[in-house]
Amino acid sequence: MFIFKETKFILLTTIDKLYHIKNLFILGKSDGELHENEINIISQIAKKQNLTALELSLILNEETNIPFILPESFITRLSMLYDSVLLMVSDFKIHQNEKLICIDLAKKFEFNPQIIDRLIDDILKYIIEGKECNEVIDYLTKYVHPKETLN
Repeated sequence: MFIFKETKFILLTTIDKLYHIKNLFILGKSDGELHENEINIISQIAKKQNLTALELSLILNEETNIPFILPESFITRLSMLYDSVLLMVSDFKIHQNEKLICIDLAKKFEFNPQIIDRLIDDILKYIIEGKECNEVIDYLTKYVHPKETLN
């Protein structure tokens, strides 16, 4: 069982928080069911982000459209991607559609498409090793290059 651990405090806007949690719910349900481990991880992330019950109910409403706004900080993007990969493996199975959602998210976060598979594999490796996001964020920053400069 994966245990969610605190990471460095990263300041997110309310829209960033809502989008992130909504995306985690979509990712969790993409294999057909939302597993207990996935619910626990999402709940802990939402709690850490100080989301209110009203905000969570908006997120759970599938008709609620939360616009994607690119987080300014690449560190924030890495942290959000880390959470997504953690959720992807929380049921001890990696479904192809879950991985595709993580890849799509990395593209939206403007990581160079040439390194996205390596980035996700590195995050996965660290999760399997039991490392927290804040323990590996410095290493993962090697991937923090605007996509147009990595051709």
